[in-house]
Amino acid sequence: MPTTNSGRCVAALLLGLAIASGIPESVPFFEPAATIFVRISTFAVLPYMILELLCSIGSLSDQSLRVVVRTGAMTIAALITIAAIACLYTPSLLPEMVTSGFFTPAMLDVAESGNLYDTFFPFNIFKALTEDNYPAIVIVSLAAGVLLQQVERKGVLLAPLDQLRAVISRFNGYIARVMPLGVLALTIVSTSDIDFNELYKLHALPVVTLCGAMALIVVMIGGVVSFTSLRLLDVLRALRGPIAVTFSSGSLFIALPMIVESLRTLLKSESHSNAQHIDSLSEQIGTSISIGYALPSVGQVFMVSIVPYMAWYIDRPMDLLSRLKMLITAIPTVTGGIAIAIRKEVVASHLPPDVMEVLSVNYEWIARLEKSLSAVGLLALAMVLAAMYNKTFRVRYTRLGAMLFCASTIIVASSLLVPTYLASALSSTYVNDDILLRLRPIVPELQKSTMVRVYNTRDSAFQDLSPMPVRLDSIRKRGFVRVAVNLVGLPYARLDEHGTLLGHDIDVVQALAQSLNVSIRYYVAPLKLIDTLVGSERVDIAIGQLPDFTLLHSGLNISAGYQTVHGAFLVEDKHYQALAKAREGTLGRPFIIGVPDKVDLTSALRYAIAKKLSYLPAPADVRFVRLPSIKEFIASHHKLGIDAMLTTAEAGATLAILHPEFTMYPTFGRELSSSLVMLIAGDNDVFEEFIDVWIASETQRGLFSLLHKHWIQAIPSESDDYL
Repeated sequence: MPTTNSGRCVAALLLGLAIASGIPESVPFFEPAATIFVRISTFAVLPYMILELLCSIGSLSDQSLRVVVRTGAMTIAALITIAAIACLYTPSLLPEMVTSGFFTPAMLDVAESGNLYDTFFPFNIFKALTEDNYPAIVIVSLAAGVLLQQVERKGVLLAPLDQLRAVISRFNGYIARVMPLGVLALTIVSTSDIDFNELYKLHALPVVTLCGAMALIVVMIGGVVSFTSLRLLDVLRALRGPIAVTFSSGSLFIALPMIVESLRTLLKSESHSNAQHIDSLSEQIGTSISIGYALPSVGQVFMVSIVPYMAWYIDRPMDLLSRLKMLITAIPTVTGGIAIAIRKEVVASHLPPDVMEVLSVNYEWIARLEKSLSAVGLLALAMVLAAMYNKTFRVRYTRLGAMLFCASTIIVASSLLVPTYLASALSSTYVNDDILLRLRPIVPELQKSTMVRVYNTRDSAFQDLSPMPVRLDSIRKRGFVRVAVNLVGLPYARLDEHGTLLGHDIDVVQALAQSLNVSIRYYVAPLKLIDTLVGSERVDIAIGQLPDFTLLHSGLNISAGYQTVHGAFLVEDKHYQALAKAREGTLGRPFIIGVPDKVDLTSALRYAIAKKLSYLPAPADVRFVRLPSIKEFIASHHKLGIDAMLTTAEAGATLAILHPEFTMYPTFGRELSSSLVMLIAGDNDVFEEFIDVWIASETQRGLFSLLHKHWIQAIPSESDDYL
């Protein structure tokens, strides 16, 4: 059994990992303890750190404050520099890979971005307190501490504040005693939240960031040992407790008191000066840790490397210059939170918004690694500052050589081994296209259907199609419903390798036929011919990703909507810059948009697309070109000079899986939406009302929700059967 609290925290971390892996059903028993521990720790830490800043800065002499500011600034700059180098290096370990993801509704959401003004200068400081906005609190406390230094009788104010700090410190001392139990509960609960299947698919991120983090930690710890009098074993002992708490909780904030106290204990044991000198050093530690926490940290800067990872994940690897530009703009924003900085850089790098899902899938890992690296950075900052104050800061060449050797070994070994390993491990992980092509119908065929291809009006199949009454009683009497199919491909209607029709809309028709208790005769035809088939009553209904703004003859009828779809663009990855420049108004020419023949391109729709495409108040400069199908765009857009194809986000995500060199951009979010409908032949009110009532009934039963999950999102369920 470890004898120190830090050792017990490490043991609790390891035990928690073992329990979460071996006894996952025990998680609910630890959730209350984890929640209570985090809340009590946060409640205790916030006033503690405010008082630390006030009392520490207020107690420092002018000379000590100058040492803190000068040395602290240089040390923080050095730490950020090595973190930036690691950030630039890490993405170079990624191999080439192809991937695309299924549609999710989250793609349509416009992510809210943070605001540095709100972070550092909140309108209400008390609201900032409740929201744990620590950078703002540091600025206010720092200003108060500086003003306190200028008060002639500051001792009168410092005395009660110091007493209050002692009380809060004692409270934190009690919390520290149960810290191992808190670490145990937090580790079990947080580990259970990790989806290891998804993490494995994206495990390139943990692998490459771990390599970069190892090199970064070696440089930071080795640097402390190389330039101060501290021994490696003592530094590691000071680190283990705070790192265990930080990694288990994913929060550096609640570990701050332990970091401060661990440092004070270590540095006081190293110092042989008088009591006044030691007290001044102690106050410097509190000040540097508090201020360092509010500034860009090592972990935050390093984890900006997830942006190049996201670009790599969607087949757009960023070169070194692009990563450098990204880093320069990201460093000032990371203090507002790593998620805010990443989101801003995703937008600035013109990456599709849905890549933010990579962050959510990996967030448990990202948060823990970021906070742990930041904890090491804070410890290194305080140790270097103490060495400068104690005048023991000098180069130990043997230790420096050992540090450089270890860091170089990690870098060289990672560069040689990791890309090869990842290329092998990830070679079979891109299976979304296989998953998509293996999707089978979920509405069973109760009566045998037939299928005929109809190419034009001169076709014998068309001549054999005699007009029949399109009435509910007639359809039931003859025992089959005639369905024209717009063969648009997955996820709506396609022919498999056996020539069988399947897809989202085919399942819709199968369910409708069951309600009518009839079989189905499918007539696969081009869209323009479908108009003729429906208008001449040679078929009863038509289906196949037909939105409610489909180009129709004036006499045709449409059903109620049965599935909402959203406007989007399909763009080849090589040409995504054209879309970005068109949105910014810097393309210098019209942005050419391919439009399917089925879309009724009204002046209102043209204006809506141009307006919503632009980031500027004025509409974007766009030109529209008619295309008969998405296949022609994919095959010939280079020759035709078309930049993007107008499609739906739901279908575009599927197309990006089947053609991973393309990406779906949900440019319009939820604003440019429409509903899929059936075309209804004839003019029989009873039949039309039956279809509309059936759609409303099946919507209530959940049929269309089930079809959306199965065909568009490819989400498996316990029971995908319709009946």
